[in-house]
Amino acid sequence: MPLTNVVILGAGPCGLSTAIALAKSCKTVVSSQPLRITVIELRPKIQTIGGTVNMTPLGMRYLDYLGVGERLRSKSISLDHGVDALSLRTGRRLGNVWGGIGARRTARYPLVDSLLETATQDHQDHVEVQWGRKVTSISEKDEQVHLEFEDHSTMHCDLLLGCDGIHSSARRLYIEPERQKVFTGRAVAMGWVEGDANETSDAMVSPITLSTGEPGLVDTAVVNGNGNGRHLIMTYFEPSRRNVFFGHVMWTGEPEGEERDGWKLRGDDKEAIRKEVVESYKGGRVSGLDEFISKCESWDLYPIYSLPPGGRWSRGRVLLLGDAAHAMPPQGESTGIAIEDGVLIARILEQSSTKSIDQMFADYEKVRRAVIDKHYVDAERMAKFGFSNTTGLAAIAMEWITSAYMFVRKWNQSADFAGDVRELELPGEPEKNTK
Repeated sequence: MPLTNVVILGAGPCGLSTAIALAKSCKTVVSSQPLRITVIELRPKIQTIGGTVNMTPLGMRYLDYLGVGERLRSKSISLDHGVDALSLRTGRRLGNVWGGIGARRTARYPLVDSLLETATQDHQDHVEVQWGRKVTSISEKDEQVHLEFEDHSTMHCDLLLGCDGIHSSARRLYIEPERQKVFTGRAVAMGWVEGDANETSDAMVSPITLSTGEPGLVDTAVVNGNGNGRHLIMTYFEPSRRNVFFGHVMWTGEPEGEERDGWKLRGDDKEAIRKEVVESYKGGRVSGLDEFISKCESWDLYPIYSLPPGGRWSRGRVLLLGDAAHAMPPQGESTGIAIEDGVLIARILEQSSTKSIDQMFADYEKVRRAVIDKHYVDAERMAKFGFSNTTGLAAIAMEWITSAYMFVRKWNQSADFAGDVRELELPGEPEKNTK
């Protein structure tokens, strides 16, 4: 029977995209009772935490379909030049990808804010967002999902979608509690450099220069550090291009004792983090890099976790999407993948009047598992080679490998982003949907 009440856990990119996609889809389905979509978020409001986000051309097509694209374009930059990989040792460009194909870079907050505006302003008849609510129990009875919250209030729904990230309550409390996050051995120190508000130029002049005399930072640049798998991501992310985001990726051990307390203690030692970053990029041939990094006075440390590949995605009337189902090592596309999950499940749930929940979840996994498995393989390959813990001759060899990889990636990049789940032929579908 048609769905009338769906609850989504998580008001991040995955949860809000899913809510909008469901709201759009329900307008094409004839039903005597309108669909009610409730988004539950643990935090009391949108958070400004997090770094910058790559939006691939495919991800932008989905955002345009959801009605979010124009809102985000006014708060982001176009990667017309793309992403450069730079050698600290030689001061030269190793390769370039994503330029001129419609990719964009933004901070996480403007993306979530744009999604929230679209969900609550354009689809207020169907979507409600509730903030500051912690789920403590999930169960099923009489073809309903029952949720209990920390304040002892309850809620029930026809379907629960867990879009609440790697720490997912839906996964931990109900679907697969034994599937625990795994520390990747890496952490990222994030920092920001703000341009001078008194400057009259439209944008910050490239603060670093390559040994060839070319600007080192055009849109986004990734610099390999002094061995030990260190890399520095530098990027503009907002239209004025006066502000730059830093992400210093490093190999590190996991703190002993209580996980949260251990990382907090490390993160509180701002001076130690700053010294680690500064020392990692000293003495290279990228002119001005030392001075530019030194302008960032405060760094925040975040451990990088992932979920083991595979795992269970659903149980009964509860389904995991995005990082809640498949958090993988960073590979530059995870936000777009999570948004794609939401667009796909909304398409599949359009068949709720003729298919059971079990059938629809099975259809989803049938068309999604292989895609996610491939993304996992790509992410693991990037983690192994792109952020390899090498020094000396091995590090030089890795630069050659990076150049070759980026050449191949650039050659195939248009094909990489050509797929669209809105055009997939779904199991049991009479004809291909091309809307």
